[in-house]
Amino acid sequence: MAFVPLNLKDLRLGLYIKLECSWWKHPFATNKFKVTSRRDLEIIKAIPKLKLYYDPELSDPLEETAVVDKPSSGVTKKGSEPYAPVDEDPASFGQDDAEEPPDDSPLQAESFREARVEAFRQRQEHLKRTERAYRESAKQTKAALRNLVSGDIAGLRMAEQMLTTLSQAISKDRTVMALVELINSADPDDPLVFHALNVCVLSLLVGKELELSEQELQYLGIGALSHDVGFLKLPRQLRLTTAGFAHAGADVTLHIEQGIKSAEQIPGFPEAARDIIAQHHERLNGKGYPFGLTAQRISQLAKIVMVVDEYDDLCNNPERQDNRTPYEALSYLYQQETVKRRGELPQDILVALIRTLGVYPPGTLVELTDQSIGMVISINPQVRTKPQVLLYVPNLSCEEMVIVDLQQEPDLGIQKSLRPNEVSREIRQYLKPQRMTGYFPSAFPDQPLARSHTRRL
Repeated sequence: MAFVPLNLKDLRLGLYIKLECSWWKHPFATNKFKVTSRRDLEIIKAIPKLKLYYDPELSDPLEETAVVDKPSSGVTKKGSEPYAPVDEDPASFGQDDAEEPPDDSPLQAESFREARVEAFRQRQEHLKRTERAYRESAKQTKAALRNLVSGDIAGLRMAEQMLTTLSQAISKDRTVMALVELINSADPDDPLVFHALNVCVLSLLVGKELELSEQELQYLGIGALSHDVGFLKLPRQLRLTTAGFAHAGADVTLHIEQGIKSAEQIPGFPEAARDIIAQHHERLNGKGYPFGLTAQRISQLAKIVMVVDEYDDLCNNPERQDNRTPYEALSYLYQQETVKRRGELPQDILVALIRTLGVYPPGTLVELTDQSIGMVISINPQVRTKPQVLLYVPNLSCEEMVIVDLQQEPDLGIQKSLRPNEVSREIRQYLKPQRMTGYFPSAFPDQPLARSHTRRL
């Protein structure tokens, strides 16, 4: 049954309600929940300019909740002590008179401030755990690649073990919906390791979006993780840029040749993963390398890594001044294939990547329709143009930053994407937009495994 209007004076325990008001006017984690405590009632009573609705079908009958006062539903602000029970009749809550406190009442302002501080603290603690997990996986990736490049089967076993964990996380629907949730700093020791892990995780996400089988995801992960393993056999000056190859008079295809040789030395290395190493620089129109293959001769898994590798190279170019923001990278690739029709990348996989990352990927600086500035930190899979945004609010400390869910703000939206150099230094220091982006699954507070978007300066 749909939500129907509810007079505030009829609010009681057991009702499944929807709050219609500005996101930062209340401390609840969602605007739809069941009222389970007097604490919830008291907070709702203090919300100014509130439109209230309830779902009769999801609400408890009156006789079951008349004398019940359970602990808070858990969707209210975290980290605060429970409110003491009140003595007044629940029916007296929400009289439409002068009882409503003003927007700037000390009690309400302090309540919202505490909620922001606690929510931001939990997010920061989670980001630290995510970074530790990322660094550990980077170490495992580096060890696996070193064994793979030497033709040691131990590298394959290490990769398989790590990918089993990643694939299990990504296979869960709620994990996939939240996998690019958070932003954090990361400083990998080796750009090749960072790139390998980034391409691996994002390829697995796209593979999940395309409904690949578990076995296909395993082969995809091994190939994506090792797609540039041949670089490790080359001199360091050739590893980072094509300019290095040109300067040395070397063939840019060398790393592919070396990668194929390493894979062929390892007993049981999957042929599908070897094809990824061999074909990820091919292009559908036959203008890629090293073999000039056309679309029909390139494997589906190699096509996935082809697109993801191109996206990551645009965001994380070794020539730092050439880096594009995640939004710019997706826009560029989409325009090249759909408007200019270059015919190099598969459009279905590019669209799957966009569905995975959202229209405004996490890490994108944006200007909202009310001219406020913020940074996207999470996508809303149902409405990809309405992500969650960390707002720049000059008068608030970094410990109580405001996050607005645009899906809950019908009159607010994104006006345009911004580059970091288009905003002031003060805004950059406040929001900390980063020049390198990455993706890594992790556990988010009060949720199953969530998505995280790692970043570094």
